[in-house]
Amino acid sequence: MTLKGFLFVFVFVPSCVLCRRIRGTGEDVETVEVERNIKQENETIETFRRLTNGYDKSIRPNFGTGRPTDVRVDIYVASFDSVRESHMDYSLTLHLRQRWVDTRLRHEGIILPPTSHIIDDIWLPDIIFTNAKEAKFHDITFLNKVVNISENGEVLYITRLSLVLSCAMDFHHFPLDQQKCEMEMESFKYTEDELQYRWVDDEPAEFHGNHMKLPQYDISGIHIGTCNKVLKTGAYSCIVVEYLFSRNIGYYLLQTYIPSILLVVMSWVSFWIEIKSSPARVALGVTTVLTMITATNGVREDLPHVSYVKAIDVWFAVCLIFVIGALLEFAIVHHFSVTKVKKKNQWTNSPTKYDISDNAEIESCIKLTIVDKTFDDNENDGRQRYDHRRKNYHDPPTPPGSPPFDTQANQHGEVSILGSCCHTDKKEDSYLFGKKIDMFCRFAFPLTFMIFNIGYWGYYVRSKEEGMFDV
Repeated sequence: MTLKGFLFVFVFVPSCVLCRRIRGTGEDVETVEVERNIKQENETIETFRRLTNGYDKSIRPNFGTGRPTDVRVDIYVASFDSVRESHMDYSLTLHLRQRWVDTRLRHEGIILPPTSHIIDDIWLPDIIFTNAKEAKFHDITFLNKVVNISENGEVLYITRLSLVLSCAMDFHHFPLDQQKCEMEMESFKYTEDELQYRWVDDEPAEFHGNHMKLPQYDISGIHIGTCNKVLKTGAYSCIVVEYLFSRNIGYYLLQTYIPSILLVVMSWVSFWIEIKSSPARVALGVTTVLTMITATNGVREDLPHVSYVKAIDVWFAVCLIFVIGALLEFAIVHHFSVTKVKKKNQWTNSPTKYDISDNAEIESCIKLTIVDKTFDDNENDGRQRYDHRRKNYHDPPTPPGSPPFDTQANQHGEVSILGSCCHTDKKEDSYLFGKKIDMFCRFAFPLTFMIFNIGYWGYYVRSKEEGMFDV
């Protein structure tokens, strides 16, 4: 490589690159200065200083002119956080937007950017939420307040806040109910002659469906209106927004209605259990009753203690009547059956006539009686033999001092028996009476419960739909 080539590669080329870098840096600096526009920044700062210089924020706009300050309001609901029936309140997060004209803030020749630094230096409306329990402003990552001042003096004031508001809930149709919860906003110190609130004409209440989901409710709608109040201190301007919450019954259907239906159906199993199985039927009845009472108390814990009857109270009351009715049905059947058996098994010394041809069991019983009478000369020995055979036929014991039997056959084939020898058919009649009651209840209870369900669901579902239509 020659000397000229060496100088060109290692001296001239790097110097050219360095010059380009310097030029590029100069161009970048010059571009940054253009993007910054220091002149406009200074004019904006000077405008803010001039607007707030000598401004008295304790004086409302239009003061002394006889005209009230007109404040237009709209809201953006960011989210609904919860609805608590036990506390009768609901919580939400929203952006509150207020607009008014303040002639003292008019300016020309420059567009002021939104800012939060002069909020404490200008007049602001004294809006309050009359039914608020708790309220807080958000300050993450900075204080969520901003004002935007137009050239004609119109001020847009936006705040982001979370509220817990009371709601006068009505639980007559719970859980097939709808709740109308209000949010009232009014002036705290200015009467309507000095300040008036009104909704903006274009979409006063804005929200998006993705942010309006609640576990047990669907947001059916939002309605706006006015609620001007007249108090001792004067008439105050008031605006109101009403949220309509429609309860989703899916949770209560799975956790309350279906389990209670299964409990009622389980109590009907006792109608298929033998009357003699007293422990099984009593245990089943008591278990269903106690479980139903426990379920009732569990639902009531999440609700305020109201004095009127709710739809869920009607449901549990009827279900409890059905399970207690199944238990009482067994008590009645068992009582009548035992009473009949006892009466038919009492020993009598009066002669009773039976037709041998009518019943094979009576015939067999009478034959045993004749055998004992023929072959047993000793009375005591005969009574022992008779008692032994009597046990096989479930007859009542022979009273002490009474003859074990006394049979006489007449010419018509009838046998007169002194004392009760055979009562099998009468015992079967007594149990048959109880079984007839059980068989009747097997159809009567489900049919009655089905009729109740048709009336219950028909009435409350129709009332809910009519309520939504009226709103």
